[in-house]
Amino acid sequence: MTPFLNNPTEPTEASRILIVEDEAIVAESLKDQLINLGYQVCGTAANGGDAMRIMEHSEPDLVMMDIMLEGPMDGVEVAGRIREKNEIPVIFLTAYSDNETLQRAKITEPFGYLIKPYKERELHTNIEVSLYRHRMEQRVKEHERWLELLLKSISDGVITVGLDGSVTSMSPVAEEMLGWSEKRLRETISRKSCSWRKPQNTLSYRT
Repeated sequence: MTPFLNNPTEPTEASRILIVEDEAIVAESLKDQLINLGYQVCGTAANGGDAMRIMEHSEPDLVMMDIMLEGPMDGVEVAGRIREKNEIPVIFLTAYSDNETLQRAKITEPFGYLIKPYKERELHTNIEVSLYRHRMEQRVKEHERWLELLLKSISDGVITVGLDGSVTSMSPVAEEMLGWSEKRLRETISRKSCSWRKPQNTLSYRT
């Protein structure tokens, strides 16, 4: 497993992008823009069903998603399924900026939201920020998995505490020694008013 402290490496290959757009002319124009910006278009889909089928074998790095699609699923529903199954960043493309559409879209936690017509600079910026944010989130998740494995493998009882004094993790040995689960300890501490001074960094306590 790659240590969390290693410097993140930038991808050496062009990022792969899936286009989900039911208007053929718009999809072709977007494809040309993406290629001109140096990205690789790994597929285009006009509806949610086609998009999910392409996702199974193309493994895109990012999805450009129109909200209004043909078929039973709109872009918001497709984005929600992609988020649950694939954890791939989605940028919405839409001609609609009303509050109802925005609120529905927010539920799927998109990485971007572009109102048509948009400028190529806006498109490029949204894609680059989304790809970078996704890489950083994956690094954090990898670090959490690494820390979890580390805590399970050591023979000492260890409790880590965040900057706000909350328990961030607890080794199985610590749970056994204290007779408390990590969840119970977190809930107990959160209910109490902690009077100790706020720590400057994450601390590790050995029991």
